[in-house]
Amino acid sequence: MDAFAEGIGAFGTTVFRLAAVAFLVLNGAAITAVFLTRNRELVNRWTGRVLAANLLLLGVGLGTPAVTFCLKMVVQAVSSSQPTPAAAREALDP
Repeated sequence: MDAFAEGIGAFGTTVFRLAAVAFLVLNGAAITAVFLTRNRELVNRWTGRVLAANLLLLGVGLGTPAVTFCLKMVVQAVSSSQPTPAAAREALDP
């Protein structure tokens, strides 16, 4: 169960990192496009879409690690409250 809990935690960390990288790439591309084209119409046309993508990445990047952290705590609490089966206990004590 501990390996499962650690896997859940690693998944949350990975999702956060990917969302952060995607956030930086998206905004870097938007800033680069504005500076290269100097087109105000481009800003007006794409601001809503970029904002929606940023909000989605923010929700995923913060929400998923929060949920996986809570799930990891639940798995650890349940696994620590379960007694070890007798056969497993005998295998551990030679």
